[in-house]
Amino acid sequence: MLLQKNDVFLITGDSVTDCGRDRTKDYGPETIEGMGSGYAGLVKAFLNAHYPDLALTVVNRGISGNRTTDILARMEKDHLSLSPSVVSILIGINDVWRHFDSPNIPQVDPEDYLANLRKIIQDFKTSARQVVVMAPYYLTEQKDNPMLAMMRQYGALAKQAAEENGALFIDLQAIFDELMQHKPAAYYAGDGIHPNLYGHMVIARALLDVVLK
Repeated sequence: MLLQKNDVFLITGDSVTDCGRDRTKDYGPETIEGMGSGYAGLVKAFLNAHYPDLALTVVNRGISGNRTTDILARMEKDHLSLSPSVVSILIGINDVWRHFDSPNIPQVDPEDYLANLRKIIQDFKTSARQVVVMAPYYLTEQKDNPMLAMMRQYGALAKQAAEENGALFIDLQAIFDELMQHKPAAYYAGDGIHPNLYGHMVIARALLDVVLK
């Protein structure tokens, strides 16, 4: 198992991770409000329910709207200050999305995303035993959708950064693509990005499958 007794398991990213987490709550094993209503809360609930002997501290530090640049900017304050043992990060959705909904702002281009993610993993590994990188994703039935094409490109870069720096990788796009052979995109995320409970369960299970190995 990747997790060990008394580990600090840090989960971070953007709005998919944030999910309205209550920033006033602490992170004791019995406290769930600070984890938000998404996959991070599901992961914490499962781990603390089934592995109470590990006395894990599971922390959500996702912030809605974040890109890789934002994760780097708050690395010490929000992440390294916790001395995490294991880290999972889902970041890149907004690095792609801003090209489409905010084209006039400075963008995180592919080469920037790769460099940023390399630095993020390297910084985390100054504390963490292991880092898990989850690929950004976009759920749509439109195979020629330009945002989907760019998201796949950034997902491939996330995999490259993970492999180059000894991190584990979860291809969420591939997992959702497989599931969408049976159900439409809206079954998991109405806007293609922000999951409903089913979508969050998919992400939670994928992450648990890795950290419980």
